[in-house]
Amino acid sequence: MALGKHSENVSAVILAAGMGTRMQSTKPKVLHELCGQPMVLHVINSLRKSGITRFGLVLSQQIDQFNSILESTPDLEVCIQRERRGTGDAVASSSVFFDGVKNPHFAQLELFKGQKKKTDHIIICAGDTPALDSCTVSKFISNHLEKRSFISVLGMEVDDPEGYGRLILSETGELSQIVEHKDA
Repeated sequence: MALGKHSENVSAVILAAGMGTRMQSTKPKVLHELCGQPMVLHVINSLRKSGITRFGLVLSQQIDQFNSILESTPDLEVCIQRERRGTGDAVASSSVFFDGVKNPHFAQLELFKGQKKKTDHIIICAGDTPALDSCTVSKFISNHLEKRSFISVLGMEVDDPEGYGRLILSETGELSQIVEHKDA
């Protein structure tokens, strides 16, 4: 199921600046291979299959480690998160991709490859989610567009939530809070 006519209005930002310290490797986590391909390429391919055509990759200054991905995926746009200050800062850094979006005063950002463009909707994905399903993404975006939501959040239910943050829902099923694992 592809987004079809909506695909030109939806852009994806893929967060890929993390170190992957828990993996005890000098290689960025998203570059670790799964089924012969770096994790981040699984994410990009899933987003592409869902109908998204514009992709912005948020990287750290270790951009040289991503050369083969940038060469094999020329349509990727890239911004650099100069200091790794967490997910919120990575998302703030991605504002450099979008025309008409004010850059947060605290963001240290640099558009490395690509041009600022207008978009109507932005989906933000972690680059280390290689099992992201294109049908799920497509349904998620379609639901967001049909409801004319300002913001939508996709979560999952797991038997053992150890290590994951939590989406706290109100009695009516609306998202009321996001709690990091360490605070849960």
